[in-house]
Amino acid sequence: MFFAERLNKKGVGTILTGLIILLFVVAVLWVFIGGSFASWLDVMQGRATCQTWVDIQSSSLGKAPIIGYRYTDYESPCETRVEKINVKDENKLYQEMADRMYTCLSEYRFGKRNFYSDYTLDWTKTYCRFCNEVYIDSKDVKDFDWNEFQIYLNTKKPRGDTRTYAVIFTDTTDATVEFGGVEKTPIDAGKPFYIVFTIDDYASWGERLAEAAGFALPVGGYSAYRSIKQSGGFVKGVKVIFRNIADVAAVRKADDSFRYVHLLESGASSAAMKPGYGSAFGGVVKGIKKNVIITIAGSAIVATTYKSFKPGVAIMTGEEVIENSDCDLDSIYMNPVIKDKDIESKLATYRKEKENEQKK
Repeated sequence: MFFAERLNKKGVGTILTGLIILLFVVAVLWVFIGGSFASWLDVMQGRATCQTWVDIQSSSLGKAPIIGYRYTDYESPCETRVEKINVKDENKLYQEMADRMYTCLSEYRFGKRNFYSDYTLDWTKTYCRFCNEVYIDSKDVKDFDWNEFQIYLNTKKPRGDTRTYAVIFTDTTDATVEFGGVEKTPIDAGKPFYIVFTIDDYASWGERLAEAAGFALPVGGYSAYRSIKQSGGFVKGVKVIFRNIADVAAVRKADDSFRYVHLLESGASSAAMKPGYGSAFGGVVKGIKKNVIITIAGSAIVATTYKSFKPGVAIMTGEEVIENSDCDLDSIYMNPVIKDKDIESKLATYRKEKENEQKK
């Protein structure tokens, strides 16, 4: 009898332990599948789908033959994720934004593959593809501090990568970026931040950088930026500071374009730079009517894979930020996919308004 009672108690204890473990496993799976893991998996699936499309478009299947048209044009499946993020502190906020900029570049293969046809593009324009529309829900963080974000990009690394965000975004060894001093942006739950992949022509991008950096151009400068300054806004160059000796040499010997070379030589010979260091302007910061747009160019120092294909990534926010950006309004790509049901996408509204205008 004694042994039977002990056996029964042991059996009940084993069953209870098993049930507790089972409930714990179910709880963990529910958290991961229904929460962060599911969100991460969704992002990874979206990235892989977009990358596949880029690979096809940049292959012989997607390229235009000499006669000037494509054999086929595959519709882009790349998503513009419309989502809300909740952050407890500034560091988490900057991580969320930097990670999205990284993912945006990754989706489009970091601009290493020319998935646009040379026969269909007007290279006086900036082509923009919206990756994210992000609404910030936070009671703890009141402002987006661009100076702190700049520091975050210069010192932090994405998970799984040994390079800082600044090095990845500029595609330049040992690089840091400087935005030139931008006022904080108050965080408003109804005013989203956008992450955008951009494409420019190498020469026209150099002209814009020169105008933003305040260099005199022989052709009169980029008039759109001068108009912003005249209307009370500001345009500045994003300075890329680097340490790699090969990059310094490349800047000093560059001879592709007078306008762009003049810009780089002036940056590299700056008296403020330490010996062995160099600098160039590898992006543009714009502010007008409470809109802020920051674009960082890939391959800021070295030549791009395709001279007519200058990739970049932008972060922007404001009521009229699309209209005040460099984006060509007739070719903007946006495919809003709402990830949080209680969000009304401003990009979806914008796209619908444009479609209705075209029907009239």
